[in-house]
Amino acid sequence: MVRSSRRSRNTQFEAILYLASFRNAGRIRMPYTATYLWFVGICGIATAWLLISAIRRCHQVEDRSERLRNFSSVARRAKLIYVALNRDVGSDVETQALRRGMIARLLAIGAIGIAVNLIAWAGWASM
Repeated sequence: MVRSSRRSRNTQFEAILYLASFRNAGRIRMPYTATYLWFVGICGIATAWLLISAIRRCHQVEDRSERLRNFSSVARRAKLIYVALNRDVGSDVETQALRRGMIARLLAIGAIGIAVNLIAWAGWASM
């Protein structure tokens, strides 16, 4: 049985790292193009704006619906799932229009996520 010492394994690893450092010397390779990074940044800002807008719409729907209204003085989270699934939501036309607007924003968030992932998956991000 051949036993290798810890010192020899460390020196082998250091030699490999030393040789690998010369392979890409002088150049920096980014995995994504600048255009893609700008696109992802703008999509992130749009997603944040859409989510905030959907939450505000959800609060408006909750205020118009008797069973979802917050009667306490303590703020609470928006019930996005309840409103999206039309659960305990008022049945008047204006409330349903607000609900449809919230659902449209949530679908837009999903579409942005799918588009960004498809672009990355297709390889267009690193051309």
